[in-house]
Amino acid sequence: MKIMMINDFLVFRKDITKANPIFKIWGPLLNFSLIIGGLYFYNHLEGILITLTTLLSLIIVVNIHKKLPLARIMGVCHVVWLPLYPFLFLKIVKEGISNEFHYFLVWSVLLMTISIGFDCYDFYRYVFTDNKTYEK
Repeated sequence: MKIMMINDFLVFRKDITKANPIFKIWGPLLNFSLIIGGLYFYNHLEGILITLTTLLSLIIVVNIHKKLPLARIMGVCHVVWLPLYPFLFLKIVKEGISNEFHYFLVWSVLLMTISIGFDCYDFYRYVFTDNKTYEK
């Protein structure tokens, strides 16, 4: 099962980067920085949650892609981040930005916000227009 999931991810990655080359940069910037950063800060609950929700969003997007290849609806995978927002935001406000962990939290919130902004636009296009996929 693990190998099948990895293969499914590789197919998704190949398809999405072929359809829109910006994902060659955005995908690793978003996902790998959140996963690696979260693992680096494994001694903080926030680091663990960021890693787990990012991995969960990848599992969700790969499964959506298997059913609806390159559909703009794939961005709903990031809904798993929404419960983290108040948690991370309050942590930043309460503790300030005084060390590398806090910078990682700000980075994570920034990336998640940008991604969800794109997702909302794609969701709108999927639901209300004929532009349903990333294919050109």
